[in-house]
Amino acid sequence: MEGILAFFGAFFIFGGFWFYIACLAVFGGLVALADHEENWWAGILVAAFFTGLMYFNSMTIDWSLLPWFLFGYLILGIVMASIKWITYLKVRSMKYADLKEDWVEWYNQTLREDQGQTKVTGISKTTNMKQSLSEEEYSSFVSYIKREDFINRKEEYIIPRWRDKTGKIVSWGMWWPAVIFWSFFNDYIRGAFVMVTRGMRSWYEGLARKIFANVGVSAEDNENLRNRH
Repeated sequence: MEGILAFFGAFFIFGGFWFYIACLAVFGGLVALADHEENWWAGILVAAFFTGLMYFNSMTIDWSLLPWFLFGYLILGIVMASIKWITYLKVRSMKYADLKEDWVEWYNQTLREDQGQTKVTGISKTTNMKQSLSEEEYSSFVSYIKREDFINRKEEYIIPRWRDKTGKIVSWGMWWPAVIFWSFFNDYIRGAFVMVTRGMRSWYEGLARKIFANVGVSAEDNENLRNRH
């Protein structure tokens, strides 16, 4: 029994090699659990870790400072949850805007041109698709974004509802130290890569259209020639 306690105690003794391994494991587990909104298991993990620290290191807590600590932690959690919510909304809105553009291109090529009908035009970033399209076109657009998994069981609405994301918001607020670490890589680095890729695509495609416009080939001619192939 003493050997078992010594083995587990090595993970909780300050400064030891296994202590740092345990810290990394707990932090990694907290990141994974918070990302999957497993708040109960995350709470159990953190509670078990701090219980071990107190048991094997004879920690003493100044309970008079605990309310101030909790208050500060709560404020930072609310700030972090708000930042994450705004980031989440912006990423989802950008994805929706990209899907609108992709649908217009797909619909014009596969449905409208084959039938010799007028193309769908005038679709911009701020276009209200319901008001701008016919019922047939709008049904096609809705089917398209569902097929692209933009609307599914997890994301039932284009504009997310707060009550459907309560678990996610609570995770952001409760486990914000782990959320900050994960967000740095998942939101900002990946988001920056997506923005750079989108900008490069627009620049290269625009450059190609400009050069070929000098020899009398427009983007519309390009699509017509492709469809005749």
